[in-house]
Amino acid sequence: MGTSTGYSGMVGQPNEQSKFDAKYPTLLFKQHLTAYVEKIYEMIRDALKKEISPFLNLCIQAPRSVRVRSIRGSSKSIHSNIVAKQQASNIYGQSIVNKLDHTLNILSTNHVSVNLLR
Repeated sequence: MGTSTGYSGMVGQPNEQSKFDAKYPTLLFKQHLTAYVEKIYEMIRDALKKEISPFLNLCIQAPRSVRVRSIRGSSKSIHSNIVAKQQASNIYGQSIVNKLDHTLNILSTNHVSVNLLR
C-alpha cells in the first residue's frame, strides 16, 4: 500500500494533483477560500434579486399602464390616474431602496469590507 501525501489525506499512489496539493497547501487553501466567498456572494445576490424582482416588475408596469389608460378617459380622470400610478411607482421604488439599505446594513454589521460593498 502507498503512503499518504500529507495535506490531501489521500492514501495510495500519489498522482500529479496530490503532489501539487502537498507542495502548495497555501495556494490550495486560497483557491478554496476564494471559491467559498464567491459562492456566498452569489447566494446573497440571488436572494436579493429574488426579494426586489417583484418591486422592479411593478415599477416597470406602473408607467406602462398609465399610457394605455390615458387614451380612454377624461382629462381629470387621466390626471388623477397618472398621479396615483406615479405614487405607486414611487412606493415600489422606495421598497427597492429599503431592501438594498437593509442588505447593506447587514453586510456592514457583519464587517464586510467596504471595497466589496461598492
